[in-house]
Amino acid sequence: MVSIVICNRSNRISPVLEKNISETIGIEYEVVCIDNSKNQYNIFQAYNIGVAKARYPLICFMHDDILYHTIDWGKKLLQHFQDPSVGMVGIAGPTYISKFPGIWWGINHRDNQTNSTRQYNLDTDRFNRSDHHLTLNNPYKESVSEVVALDGLFFCIPKKLFEKISFDESFGGFHFYDIDISYFIEQEIPINWSELACDALSNHLNFDVSEHAVIWLDESGHGVNGAPYDMKDVYEDFEWVKNRILTLVEIFNRYNKIAINDVWQLSCT
Repeated sequence: MVSIVICNRSNRISPVLEKNISETIGIEYEVVCIDNSKNQYNIFQAYNIGVAKARYPLICFMHDDILYHTIDWGKKLLQHFQDPSVGMVGIAGPTYISKFPGIWWGINHRDNQTNSTRQYNLDTDRFNRSDHHLTLNNPYKESVSEVVALDGLFFCIPKKLFEKISFDESFGGFHFYDIDISYFIEQEIPINWSELACDALSNHLNFDVSEHAVIWLDESGHGVNGAPYDMKDVYEDFEWVKNRILTLVEIFNRYNKIAINDVWQLSCT
């Protein structure tokens, strides 16, 4: 039995997602939808409310814009938690996180065979909805990988662990809750505490860049709902840098061609 907690922009999940869960999960479940239509909660608060409302022993936290493709994925999740040393299961996460601030999904070990990110996911191209492709970063061909954190798009935790841990509401906003709760669980279950299972396959099928930009940017282009307020300035700065780089590349290519021609002419004389 599984409680599925979703922080949503209305008081119920979409009919498409509701149908998808019922047709694929394969076990008894409930959906705990936290209505955040008025933006009254940050993600930490919303998930803590969800934990308090959850009735079943396993709690899954997920984004509201993913769909499941694995039949009986609920049964598969329960099998993973038969091992008492497993504290958390998801579908994307790193085996390494640097102390230097940055994005964990962009960090690769210098040896490609030990690439830090493990991901089992079916992606849809954000600009071409008909392009579906499996994102499978699994260099050791593992059915289960031990990771140091799990991505927030989907992860599950036994409810009994929330007797000792919770989502830290002092952070606020809508980011870093996944890494934070992962570290909490690591302290409680030091061995094999976080697993990434390749058989819990999902995808961000309904992601739309224009639609989701409205969530994070106001009419003036400044960040809202946890996004940095100066997003507009950052974007404009990046555009300026991009244009300068393109100009430099053009100049380099132009003079590089001249230099190559000069060398060729010199070698022929």
